[in-house]
Amino acid sequence: FEPRRRDSVWDFRCERDCGAAKPSGSITFRDGLIVLGIVTLSASGEASFSLSGSTVGTRSIMVEYTGDANYGAGIG
Repeated sequence: FEPRRRDSVWDFRCERDCGAAKPSGSITFRDGLIVLGIVTLSASGEASFSLSGSTVGTRSIMVEYTGDANYGAGIG
């Protein structure tokens, strides 16, 4: 999970190096209990999400992975 800020936009990127079997499914980006976005993983097992207009303050951004036939669900 790698957040980056450019001007007033936050970019979030998740990836996992899993060898030959790339994960599939989706990633949910959350700020506490608020869902910011749901992104389907790419063929290479990556998910990207951008957020603009966020208010000033501390955030607790979490990512949730749905899991698939090869990999279990997870939160990070």
